[in-house]
Amino acid sequence: MGLAAVVGCTSTYGSRQSYRLVEPISPGWGGAAPLGAQPGLANRPVSPLPGNAGAGAAGREGRQESGTAGEEGVVTDPRGGTSDRDSATRSGVGESATESLGSDPESSAGKLTVPSIETEEILPIGTIDLTIEAPERAPVGRLVKFRVNSRNTLREAIEDVRVVCELQSGLEFPGFDTTELTAATPRLEAGESKQWELSLQSIRGGSLCCVFRLFHGGAGESAVIERKICIEFVEQQFAIEVIGPERRVEGGRAEYVLVIGNPSQERRERVRVQMSYDKALVLRESTEDVENGAAGLIWNLGGLDPGETRQLQAEFECQTAARRACIAVEVAADGLTPDRTEACLEIAPPGNVLDIQLSDRVEPIGVGRRGQYDMSVRNIGVNDARNVRIELQIPQEVELLSATLTIRGAAVDGQYTLRDGRLVFDTIERFRRDETIEGVIEIEAKQAGRVEMKASVTSSSEPTPATTAEPTLIEAPIGR
Repeated sequence: MGLAAVVGCTSTYGSRQSYRLVEPISPGWGGAAPLGAQPGLANRPVSPLPGNAGAGAAGREGRQESGTAGEEGVVTDPRGGTSDRDSATRSGVGESATESLGSDPESSAGKLTVPSIETEEILPIGTIDLTIEAPERAPVGRLVKFRVNSRNTLREAIEDVRVVCELQSGLEFPGFDTTELTAATPRLEAGESKQWELSLQSIRGGSLCCVFRLFHGGAGESAVIERKICIEFVEQQFAIEVIGPERRVEGGRAEYVLVIGNPSQERRERVRVQMSYDKALVLRESTEDVENGAAGLIWNLGGLDPGETRQLQAEFECQTAARRACIAVEVAADGLTPDRTEACLEIAPPGNVLDIQLSDRVEPIGVGRRGQYDMSVRNIGVNDARNVRIELQIPQEVELLSATLTIRGAAVDGQYTLRDGRLVFDTIERFRRDETIEGVIEIEAKQAGRVEMKASVTSSSEPTPATTAEPTLIEAPIGR
């Protein structure tokens, strides 16, 4: 067995394709968070008018407040006045553009009534959308990752798109002596989306907020959209880390490692860990001494001494495609308020003719110990694949010892090269349909940390690679 978004919608105005490209960020957005941010529901505009672009519904996670900072649940209308959005925020659905056409039933007898239109999955053309994804709750002093997505559904490109994040009291950008950072892209094409990631942390507990503002070249100095995101930061009784993938393909496996620690100076008694998981995930394996009940997996750890940690594992099959499939972890003990966290991944439908999977055999691996990764590449197309090229990105914390490929138990002719941490196998000229290439990669752990082995495969007919990644925990020897 082996830490740490995007709105995709179908419009009644015709099909469009969104391009998700990461742009440079200044002076320093980025940095991976130990726990992946948890996406929420998408914000939806209330009308196709460009002036109403900022009026989206709040996400399920991370409280999003639209309009002027400090006016909770209120949207500022550029044509004057404000509108109460509480009901839209609770439901997660934007107001229908046809609602104003409705009439009193008593005065409309014998007339046709305008049908109600569900807008949850409709994003009208003629708006700019800004979606912020973040957790509702996070531990004090730990990095929290935000995912920022801007989408242009106008019929023309937008120049000089900028998203500014301003921190309020109690938050900081690690490594930067500033309370404001800017992400920018010089141009956002019609129908295009841009994504950025931002990490920050709290210096105290409580409900702490930051404000995101979107500007573009044709709008002068006024923000086109404003989002206020608030997170409840808490002092945790336990240290909880969830190590797992952020993306898998339907039919693949997703393994999660839980590291539960006691950071206090007092012993915790009757420690209980519960893991619940999305219906898109089907449990296949887990560590011993686990109870599998209606509420999910339960481990009874007994006592936990000061500084002690325990590791638990569970592996799932990604049964159905899902934009966001999550596991939730709760740790409780006698006399303490439970601590909770969660981790989510995207399960993508098979979109490539070639499918690649990667898993580690043993985790964690001790420094100085050997470990192995199993890799499989399947040709799920209707034709043979030509000029197949397989690559792996080897983490700097490990040393590659050997790598082999086989098809139907027979070794694949050819060698591999290793340069700057990239393992590249010789090109396979022909890969028959319905066949599987099996690979074994043997490594030795050199440095403690959380590493990620990445693999990709391309062919002459599919130059865009199919990719996968497998996270692994490497532990330092006891006493070091």
